[in-house]
Amino acid sequence: MSNLFTRLKKFGIKRIICYYDFIISLILVFLVILLIRDKVLSSETIDQMLNVVISVSITLATLILAGFSLIVSFTDVNFIKFLKKAEVYENILFNFEFVIYVAFITFILATVTKIIYFNEYIYLSIFFLFPYLILTTLSLISYITTYGIKRSEFVEAIEKK
Repeated sequence: MSNLFTRLKKFGIKRIICYYDFIISLILVFLVILLIRDKVLSSETIDQMLNVVISVSITLATLILAGFSLIVSFTDVNFIKFLKKAEVYENILFNFEFVIYVAFITFILATVTKIIYFNEYIYLSIFFLFPYLILTTLSLISYITTYGIKRSEFVEAIEKK
């Protein structure tokens, strides 16, 4: 976990907070609180929302882990050196790790809120975490695309030799 904080510091906390996925999620939670707080705090809505969050967050976590495993297993030593030289490798790994942590935190909070202890503030924080998880997963696609582009550049460079 301490390595995550080291990578987080290197990646830049400001970069995370100022990115569109964080800002949109923050706006959404404020809109929920301001506009429909009473509706989302009804027991029926709470139960439905937590069921969706639990199932989607754990599903996304497994898909992200599978994608991460594929990328790591299909990356050879020379390609890793190429990615490091392009200063992309650590960003790709950090983004996978970060989104996995967001998914597990979302899953754990939703499960605890549903089964063990309901707290209004934790429940409302899920209204931030859940869209944030979805949006960070979408931004992860950008990193996978970067990986694919760099892979093709690497293959082209190897073929030219």
